[in-house]
Parts: sequence; structure tokens; C-alpha cells
Amino acid sequence: MSELTLSVYNLNEVKSNEDTYARDFLAATTDLAQTIGEILNKYKIKLPDQFIKVVGGKFGAVVSVATLFDKISRNEDTLSDWLGASSDVALIIAGYTGNPIIAGAAAVLGIASILTSDLAVGMARVYLNAVQKYGLVDPDTGGWLLPPGYINEPSLGPDMSIPETTTSPVILDLDGDGIETRSLQDGIFFDHDGNHFAENTGWVSADDGLLVLDKDSNGKIDSGNELFGNNTVLSNGSLAANGYEALQELDTNGDGTLNSRDEAWQQLQVWQDRNGNARVDDGELMSLSEAGIAAIDTDYKNSTWVDKQGNAHKQTGEVIYLDGSEGQSADVWFDVDKGYTSYTLDIVVPQSVRALPWVRGFGNMTDLHVAMSLNPELQTMVEQYIVDPLNSQALLQDIIFTWAGVADIAADSRGENIDARRLSVLEKATGENYQNKVNGTTDPLKNAAVLLEDEYKHFSDFIEASLLSQTLYRDDFATISLTMKSDYSGLTLNFDDFASHLESIKLTDVNEYLHLRKTFYALFEYSPSYSDVREQLGIPSEQSFFGDDGNNTFSGSKMNDYIWGNKGDDTLKGGYGSDTYLFNMGDGKDYISEGSSNAGDIDTLRFGEGINPEDVILQRKITTGLKAADSLIITFRDSTDSITIDNFFSGTKYQVEAFIFTDGTVWHVDTIKARLLEGADDDQTITAYAEGSEIHAAGGNDSLQGADNSDQLYGDAGDDTLVGGKGADILSGGTGNDTLKGGYGSDTYLFNMGDGKDDISEGSSNAGDIDTLRFGEGINPEDVILQRKITTGLKAADSLIITFRDSTDSITIDNFFREGKYQVEELVFTNGTVWDVNTVKAMSLHGTDDAQTITAYAEGSEIHAAGGNDALQGADNSDQLYGDAGDDSLIGGKGADILSGGTGNDTLKGGYGSDTYLFNAGDGKDYLYEGTSNAGDADTLRFGEGINPEDVIIQRRKTSGLNARDSLIITFRNRTDSITLDDFFRAAKYQVEHITFADGTDWLPEDILNYLEDDIPLPLAASPDTPVSMSLLRQEMAAFSGGGV
Repeated sequence: MSELTLSVYNLNEVKSNEDTYARDFLAATTDLAQTIGEILNKYKIKLPDQFIKVVGGKFGAVVSVATLFDKISRNEDTLSDWLGASSDVALIIAGYTGNPIIAGAAAVLGIASILTSDLAVGMARVYLNAVQKYGLVDPDTGGWLLPPGYINEPSLGPDMSIPETTTSPVILDLDGDGIETRSLQDGIFFDHDGNHFAENTGWVSADDGLLVLDKDSNGKIDSGNELFGNNTVLSNGSLAANGYEALQELDTNGDGTLNSRDEAWQQLQVWQDRNGNARVDDGELMSLSEAGIAAIDTDYKNSTWVDKQGNAHKQTGEVIYLDGSEGQSADVWFDVDKGYTSYTLDIVVPQSVRALPWVRGFGNMTDLHVAMSLNPELQTMVEQYIVDPLNSQALLQDIIFTWAGVADIAADSRGENIDARRLSVLEKATGENYQNKVNGTTDPLKNAAVLLEDEYKHFSDFIEASLLSQTLYRDDFATISLTMKSDYSGLTLNFDDFASHLESIKLTDVNEYLHLRKTFYALFEYSPSYSDVREQLGIPSEQSFFGDDGNNTFSGSKMNDYIWGNKGDDTLKGGYGSDTYLFNMGDGKDYISEGSSNAGDIDTLRFGEGINPEDVILQRKITTGLKAADSLIITFRDSTDSITIDNFFSGTKYQVEAFIFTDGTVWHVDTIKARLLEGADDDQTITAYAEGSEIHAAGGNDSLQGADNSDQLYGDAGDDTLVGGKGADILSGGTGNDTLKGGYGSDTYLFNMGDGKDDISEGSSNAGDIDTLRFGEGINPEDVILQRKITTGLKAADSLIITFRDSTDSITIDNFFREGKYQVEELVFTNGTVWDVNTVKAMSLHGTDDAQTITAYAEGSEIHAAGGNDALQGADNSDQLYGDAGDDSLIGGKGADILSGGTGNDTLKGGYGSDTYLFNAGDGKDYLYEGTSNAGDADTLRFGEGINPEDVIIQRRKTSGLNARDSLIITFRNRTDSITLDDFFRAAKYQVEHITFADGTDWLPEDILNYLEDDIPLPLAASPDTPVSMSLLRQEMAAFSGGGV
């Protein structure tokens, strides 16, 4: 089969409603080779060499064909010309195909295909008219010169849903077999209303005739005014209601019959259009007598009969033939398509116009080239438009209004529901005037206006697409080729290369890809034969939403929509269907809302050129309350642009299933969710998914949130907050000062050397939960220092502080000592050591050489502060507080406490209960304060080995003023140690009831008072081996002390 390729945009200009280009290509030539050569060159048609040789070898022989083409160009072709040439055409074709049986079909491939392609309307009309006029049959091939039924590609136009249009002429039955007609689909055009636009129309058959009156005596029947029908102008200037009403005006004697007695009889003629071209040809106009008609009745009967060609015989009458027999006349109301027209005036199209885009005409609108030839202002507009068509929407509307001749109409002149200019364009393009069916006015009601505005948008989109396909997208649409159908029945468009071209553009420039698809769809708006490929490769305007630079809001249809907000902060709602969202760098802050619950819907977010996967930052944002949402936030490095996909994580119906980049990278939902858990160096909030997640926050001060399953939360660098959910979570703050909250479940906290100062908060009350703090390599048990920290007030807490030797790292386990649910049950080291709660509690009572605050537990504790100036706090039970080295502060609780300051200058406060203070030689200068008022409490100051009664010097010291005191001062011979018993002499509650020595000596408060006030010697414990003179001892003590204070 032969290869035949034509670019679609080059063929557009001959799809015309005037014959200028057809006449150009069939201009008078004496050589068929020249004619074909011009066609081939014009459309860059490539034919096999075999065809050129066969046809070329016969060029000289087919003079009849050349003559035929010459006559066609001057509209002088006749049946004999076609019959004379048909055999030569068939001979050429048969010579090429080598098969006479298919020569008729092959004619389409050879010559006829070039002239009858389903796009080359202007040229096709020339050839098809001949086929239809003459019913050509090639006797040598046994078939039609063109296959039966081979007609132009159906071509639609705008539709205002106006009832079917009809127009009427009176037809006379010339052969006595009844009145016969031809259908609208036969491709006949006649200017019924005299506006120089011949409408596609039903017509009279070749063996019947039209009654006509050549009013301008030019030998032609130019319009319906020269027929007898509803376009006949009566003597009063109005149009006739039907053909018989027009005839009655010529019945001068009023006898109801038109005949030779009436004045107009001699001017009346019968037009028998034998070739069906709706033009008067030689021999087709006859006088009534030549047609065999003697009289025509002007009376009629109404009829409802519609013939099979779709033409209505609404009025019928009778004719009388010359032989006296009777026949039929009828006013036949032809089916008419006023939107499909042929412009009848000759127009010279200048070269400057031919260089501009061509758009076919509709209705009472000429082709754009003709309109520009008649209106230089329109030509200037088109020249301006093609410079930057995508940004010239307002100018496009001005072009359409000027082209249709409606630019000067006031926009509000057809009511408040529609722009009158748009409605007028539709009226011009359809050839019909709009009338409201409800109230009969020409102003549409609201509902009708919506439909009309939509129809105008489709028309406007078609005009734009026609212009773009020949300018901005010229090379793109050049990939659509014209090829021969496999059955040789004609030419068809081949979209394979265009489809491949689209796919390649999709990967590099999604913006252009969508614009091309939208343009493609609109370009074939009025070509029903290509509806399938139009749906496959194009995007309907009602499914494409392209915004401007403002803040747009788009709500998609239930189909597969394409939505681009453009610049500005846009709200995009795709809804049902597999929707495609487009986003380019600089498009602002867009908000996407999906809500499709249809199984199989795949929504897509396509990023434009310059947005690479590594530029994208994903975040999850959860909001609560009345407008609770779980959304995806997309931001970009070095840009303020962002995209929010509302409730992306709330369910599949809210998701955009695929993100596509120009480099071919595709992120599906799983990829997006996984990447979202990876974090970035910015501050982020990252939340685990319901099924359980592993989150790595990377840098930044991040917030990580677990869900109901077991999650792994890694804060990495930065001061992070990690919050587990209800599962057995793993929480690792990483470096930085982090806050970790495990929540319910048996959680594991990870801590490595250098992780900073972390705060752990547990609050699980589930029985059986075992929380664990795992130390990393390099942290050994001997490096760990445990402390208890109690704070009061609004944020009261009883926490465990973990620090490390030679490190500034620390861990605070909030309220560890308050209640079981706050505890981390195990501290685990890499060497296998495990500290449970009891071990931790015991170890936290052993101080270090640093200054510490150590508090006893409620059940009673033994605290050893070690070095440092420490603060030891007892609780409600009996505690043992050992300050050890340093200037310590020991405070007992409500129990019978033991307080030992150890070395250093210590402060000891026993509080309630029968407390015991321990003091050994070398313990420094201690300060004791008692303040219990409980009856029966007996506090004791117990001296250790080496401190004997005779070494003790007691004094009373009274001070006055705001801090008045009455204290007991105890010092020691040959030592700098001392003990101050604060306010010992003020009241019994401040007293230590017993001062005991290792030898058993026990001094009571009254003994102290007796000695100091009455010089009564202090009691001493008697030794069986060494009797002591108590009197002498008291005297020596008194002498030493100077008789007391």
C-alpha cells in the first residue's frame, strides 16, 4: 500500500467555507503534471517512485483529465467532461495498482485522495460535487470512480439547541412520479436567506424542478428570494409564510390558478438542477411550457409528511400539465444546517494574510483569512496575538468578537445573565437567532445562559486551539500525518507520532504537555469521527483547570481532571476521577483537597522543570479540634512555595497517589510515607503511621510523635521532642538536649555518650509494662552518677538525675521516685549489667565528691553523701543521713532519724521523731537544730570514740535582736571542732534530750542547766577500775570554763 503523508496543520486552510484555495490548486493549467506537482509541493506529500513513474508516463496522454481540471477551476465542468476523463483517470490508477477491480477505490489513493481527504474540504468539494452530480460509474472498473458513500468528514459547529431549522421552496413534479428530494448529508449548499453564505441543505432531486423567478435577470438563482418559499420577499417587504402565499401574490386575476392569463407567467421558470450542485448550469433553466406545465394552483392543503431524506412536505397543491393531466406541487421545507456554510463571494486573500493562521468559518462567519482580508484591524489583532498567544486571552476574545462583527455590542444588552457579545457570536456561528422558549424574548434566562456560556467556551477553545496548532505548537501538530486507510476507502489521520511526541514531552515539560493535550482536544471539538482519539490523547476543557497569577479556586468534575493553579495561593479540589495536579517553581502556596472514594482512581501531582526530588521537603501536620486534619505539607529548598495536601494521612480517598518529576522519578504513597519519616536539617514535626514507623529526624529541633503501634523514633541531631504512642516504642534522642516521652507500652530509651542532656517522661499505668534505658558503647556502670532531685510548687517533681563522670551529658527521668508508672524499670549496659529500680534507688543514695542533694525515700533510707557540700533530706520514716566529707546540710523527716554530718562544717536538722546526731572527733563545726513538738520525742547527740566527757567544754550563748538565739555551744579541749545546738535553752522542743558518750555518760538538759546555772558538776560514768571524784571533775570543768556564762 502506498505511503501518503500530509501534515495536519497544512491541510487546515483548505477545510474552508469558501473556494479560494481550492481554485488556487486547480488553477487553469494545461498539464495535469503541473497541477499534481503543485499539490504535492504545497502539502509536502510523499508518494512512491512507482506511482510517479506510472502517472508521469501517462501525463501527455490524459489531455481529457487536464481539460477537466481546467474547467473545474472555472466552474465550467459538465457531465460530458467528467465522462470523457473518467476512463483516463481509471487507466492511470489501474496502471499503478495492476488490479482493475479495485481501480475505483485506488482512485482515492491516486488523484482523488488528494482532492477528497476528509480535511481538504475546499478541494474535496470540487471532486465530490461531480461524483454527486453525475453519479459517476467507471465502466472499465465496474465500480464508482469514488467508493459509494465516500463523502467529506462530518464537520460540526456550535450548537444553541435551537429547534431544527428548515427553509422552503415550491417544487414541481416534472415526471409524474411524485416529488423527490435529496438529504442534508448529500453535501449541497444554497444561499436560502441571501446573506452570501450558502447553507448545507436538503435539495430537490434531479428529475423534479424548482419554481423560480430570476428577479435580477442575471441568469442565475442567487438566493431563496428567487424561489417561492419562506424566504421570498413580498411586495410589502415582508417574507412569505410559505411558497403558496408568495404565488398568490402573482395570481393577478385572483382565480386561484397561475397560468398564461397572469402577467408573471412568462417570467416564471423551472430550474431542474440535474447535477445537484445548487448552481444554475447550462440547460437547467426552462420556461413553464418547456417544462410541460400549463397551470399551477395557488391553493394548498397542509401536510405533516416528512420524506425519508428528512424534508417536510408541509403544503401541497396541484399542477396541470400541457396534456391536461394533473400532477403535484409541494412547498418542501428542506432540512438546513445554517452552521455549515459556504461563502459565495469571490475574495482575494493577500499574501500577508495567507502567512497568518487560518481558522474555518461557521454559519455566517467567513473563514478567518477572508475576514482578515476584509478587515485590516482584525489582521493586526491576529498578528499581535501570535506573538504571545498563551498570555493573550483578552486579545483572543477581541479577535472572536471582531471576526463575528459583534465587538460594538454592549455586553449587557441581552439581559443580566449573559455577555451579549458571546451570545451574538453563537448566533453568527450557527446562523440562527436565539429566542427564549419560555417567554419568547431574545434574552436567555439564567439556566439557559449557563448552557450558552458553556457552548461559547467550547467555541472559543476551538478557535484558540486552531491558532495555537499553527503557531506556538505548529511543530508539535506537524507530527500528525494523513495516511491511506487500509481498505483504500479514503484518507485518515495518523496520531501515532503525535502520541509518542506527547509522551516524550510529559517527561520534560509537564506544563507544555497539558497545554498540548488541552489544545488537541479543543482542535477536534467539531470532528466527531475522531472522538475516540480525541478522548484518548486530549483533555476536555471541562476537565482542565488552568489558573492565572491570582489566588484561584478550582473544583474538578467527576472525570479525570487536570488542574494547574499557576502562580498565586490556589485551592485545588480534584474530587472524583484520576486527577492530575501540576505545580511549577514559583506557583506559590497551593492547597489540594482530594476526596475520591472510587476504587482505581489514581491521582497525580506532577512537578515542573526545575523541581528535583532532592529539592522537596515533606512534612506531616496534624491539627485537632473542629477542623481536625492529618495533612501532608510539601516545601522546597530555597523557595517559599508550598503544597498542602489536606488529610493525606487520614485515608486513601484523600491521597494523591503519585508524585512525578521531570527526570522520570515517581514517588508513590509508600515512598512518600517512608521519605517523610527520614527528616531533614530543618525543624520538623514527624508523626508515625498507625501501622508502626521508624522515624529518623536528621538535623533540626524536631518533634517526633509515635502512634498506637510499636514505633522507632530517632531524633538524631538537634534538641528534639520524642513522644511514643501506645506500643512498645524505641526512643533515641540522639545528640542535643532532647525530651523523650514513652507513654504506654514497654518502651526502650537509647542513650549514647555525647547525646546531651535528655529528659525522659514515663506515664504508663499498664500492669506488666517494663521500660528500659539502654546505654551505648563507652558508658560503663562505674561512670554513672545517680541523683534524686525534688522540686516543689506548681511543677513539683521527684526525679532521677543521671550524670556521667568526665562528661556534661545527663538524663533526667521525670518523677522517677514519685510513683511506679513514672519509672523506667531497667537501666541496661552493654556489658550486661542491669540495674532495676531498687538498685537505682539504692545507688542514688550514695553521693559523690560533687555537691549533691540526696533525699530519702518514703520507706526510710540510708544516705551517704561522700564528698562535696551536700544536702541530705530525710522522709517520713526513719532515715540515716551521713554527710561524710564537706559542708553538708542534713534534714531529717518525721521518723527517728540518724544524722551524721561527717567532716566539714555541717548543719543538721532532725525535725520530728526521736533523732540521733552523731559527732566524731574531727567532724568540724556542726550546727544542730531541733524543732519537734511531739510529746515523747527524745533526741540524742552521740559522741564517737575519742571524745570523753572531760574533753567537753559547754557554754551558753545568748543573742538579741531580730535573730535572737539562746543556744548551747559545745567545744573540745585541744580541738577546733564545735557543735552549736540552736536555741537549746529557749524551749524544750529545741533541745537534744540526751548527750551521750562512748563511755556511757549521758547528759540531760537539766544537767546542762544545773551546771551552768547552779555550778552543779555534770555527771560522769563511773569506771570500776578507775574511781572518779565527781566533785573534783566538776570543779576543774568549772575552773576551765570560767564559771560558765
